[in-house]
Amino acid sequence: MVSMVGPSYQAEEGVCIPQYADIEKNLKRLSEFQPRNTDYIFCSYPKSGTHWVYEIIRMLVSGLLNYTADPIYNLESGNYADSDGPKESSSPRVLHTHLPPDMLPKSITERKMVYILRDPRDQLVSLYHHHQGLKWSPKMSFTDFFKNVQDYPEKVEYGNWFRNPYQWWVNYRGRDNVLFVFYEDLINDIHFQITRIAQFYGLEVTPSLVSQIAKKTKFAEMKYQKPVGDWFSLWHKGSFSIYRNGRIGNWVDYFTPEMNHAFNEFFKENTIRGCEYPMRCPLLTDCVSLKQPSPDNSETIMECQQEVAMAH
Repeated sequence: MVSMVGPSYQAEEGVCIPQYADIEKNLKRLSEFQPRNTDYIFCSYPKSGTHWVYEIIRMLVSGLLNYTADPIYNLESGNYADSDGPKESSSPRVLHTHLPPDMLPKSITERKMVYILRDPRDQLVSLYHHHQGLKWSPKMSFTDFFKNVQDYPEKVEYGNWFRNPYQWWVNYRGRDNVLFVFYEDLINDIHFQITRIAQFYGLEVTPSLVSQIAKKTKFAEMKYQKPVGDWFSLWHKGSFSIYRNGRIGNWVDYFTPEMNHAFNEFFKENTIRGCEYPMRCPLLTDCVSLKQPSPDNSETIMECQQEVAMAH
């Protein structure tokens, strides 16, 4: 078994997270965390559009159209705080977490927050490329990666899909303090989704600013214009980028009919009746429509580290 995240910390049953420096201290600090009134919090599962939405929210809050190369203030990594407590960074701050809801204090889960959701099949493909881009990850085919996720769900970064984002959906979908934003909806109508986010946070924005942010955060703009800070090279191989292709339904190029069947069965078995996840792309039962990767295609997939996509 190859670890899904490399050096990792088993934070809870079924949830391992990257081995950030002082991780135990960070999680304890997080349990006592009190956000500022001027903090803007958003959450996501890895590879669901985190860096994309971060830039959208940051531009909405600041009213500025510049990118940042700085790392996101991540609650579990502790980079929002120094050894003595919260950093005296200027407000407002945009804060983020990948953690499931049961690992967060009420001071966060009862705050107004945006949660980003993405088709778990596309998310898994993006996670595979992310895994291949980490310095400690050996080369492996998507077939082997899929089998590892099946056989060792507790080793998946931040828990498997039902342990993390689905728990957000089940427990928070009817709450006024959480706005669910779907990755696919952002792709299909980014202007409307930016407006939803702004209205939810109580931010007064003009249609002109919304249009400018939509243009600035388009895939092509992010791909070629957004800088990446030195922090990125600490974890990732030199040829890797957090941006790959940003497509909806890219999973059909990777799943074999057997993988599709296994996913459908796992999805149905773990879905709670009355709490169905509103898939933007339905489950496919016609396996003939899926592309079966050839050995040559599998090798091509493993060499895709230089592609760029919006989901991190």
